[in-house]
Amino acid sequence: MRLLRVFFPEGLQQEFVEQTKLRSGLSWRQYRKRLGIVNHVHYRYEDCSMPSLVFRKALKIAKLSYTTAKEYRYRYVREPKETILKLERTNDLAELIGVCLGDGHLSRYYFAVFGDKTKDTTYLLHHVKPLIHNNTLGLASKFKTNRPHENYLVVNSAACTRALSRQGLPYGDKIMNHARIPLWIFRKTSFMIACLRGLFDTDGCVYGFKRQPPARGSKAIISFEFGRGSHIPEDVYKALLKLRYTPRMMTAKNECRLTMNRDIERFMKHIKPANNKHHNNYARWHGPVVQPGMDAYKKP
Repeated sequence: MRLLRVFFPEGLQQEFVEQTKLRSGLSWRQYRKRLGIVNHVHYRYEDCSMPSLVFRKALKIAKLSYTTAKEYRYRYVREPKETILKLERTNDLAELIGVCLGDGHLSRYYFAVFGDKTKDTTYLLHHVKPLIHNNTLGLASKFKTNRPHENYLVVNSAACTRALSRQGLPYGDKIMNHARIPLWIFRKTSFMIACLRGLFDTDGCVYGFKRQPPARGSKAIISFEFGRGSHIPEDVYKALLKLRYTPRMMTAKNECRLTMNRDIERFMKHIKPANNKHHNNYARWHGPVVQPGMDAYKKP
């Protein structure tokens, strides 16, 4: 049996969500829990339509009748028959898997990739958007700017999310649902390289520090750090070992990092991050060890 979804004219779904929450007297967390949803944001910002069950629960907690709710001009639409989207396992798909494991979110009806407004917008528009449309899913993504500190790309397609789920990505919260790098990615070197690129571009960083005297110069560190409870750093560690790097696990921070200069130089040349912020930080922090008296620091 195909389920019903509720559609609103533009702007009215957001108003419906905000007004039912206000009338309920609940916090946003309590509101989500009562509706049985993980995240209210995508309904609030109209990234997807609303399941009829969620709509009915919202009316109930707000004590609104169906007659009163007609002011929002909603309509029911029966879900179409399931569309099957078959994905070929390629380097581009492996990279997209890494992007989603980093700053992506997969629900049953949409797929979204988030990024910092000041640092990641160019990367989202010029790399992730064509990666989704041209190289993997063949679907157009919408670019959204309505969040305070981040922009995001969203693909509203249940067929797309089912296809990505079949490739090994879990729905919902990645930590609670034990997200891992899918096993098929470990079977080919180019897949591991591409997946690490996607992960690093979204959830990795290059940082550094000034060397302690008597040495001079600066030292770069490559880091993959995830929330507590995530198993992804363990998979990153495994992939880096298979690629013959020398990674270190920092268990207190649930972080996997590269610290040796030869590893860091090889990583930047071999993995080839697509997010330009990493190249800027690498140029800022990476440098040779300079001892006192070396020619590089002699005054002319």
